[in-house]
Amino acid sequence: MYCKTKVVWHTDIYGSKSFNDLGVGSLQVCSKMSPPLVSLYYLSTERGIRVRNAQNTLIGTTTDYRAIAHNGASIGSIEIDTGNNETVWISGYGSRTQNDIRWLQLGGEHVAEGRSYFLVKENNW
Repeated sequence: MYCKTKVVWHTDIYGSKSFNDLGVGSLQVCSKMSPPLVSLYYLSTERGIRVRNAQNTLIGTTTDYRAIAHNGASIGSIEIDTGNNETVWISGYGSRTQNDIRWLQLGGEHVAEGRSYFLVKENNW
C-alpha cells in the first residue's frame, strides 16, 4: 500500500485558504496503487540496502558507488554487490520500501552488464 500525507486546508466563504480550526491539519491518503517509479540512482542513498528485482528476488545490496551524467538524458546507475565476490552496475526505475529497493523497470542502454539480473528467479541467498 502506498500512503502520503497531505495538509488539510479550509476555504472560508470569502475564498481565503487557511489551516483548519485545529491548526495545521494533515490527512493520510492511502491507495493500493504502487508508488511512483524513481531512478535507482536516487533510491540508493547508502551502502547495504537490499536490492530486489521485478521477480522479488534478492539480487544484491547497494555499494557506495552510483553514477549519473548530468546531461539531461541520463537516469543514472548504481553498483550492487551480488554476494559472489562480484559487483555489477544496474540502471532503471524502481521504488523504495522500508528495507529494500525494488527494481521494477529497465533503463539505461549503456548498462547492459546488469540486465541479466532483472528477471532472475529466486536464488539461494
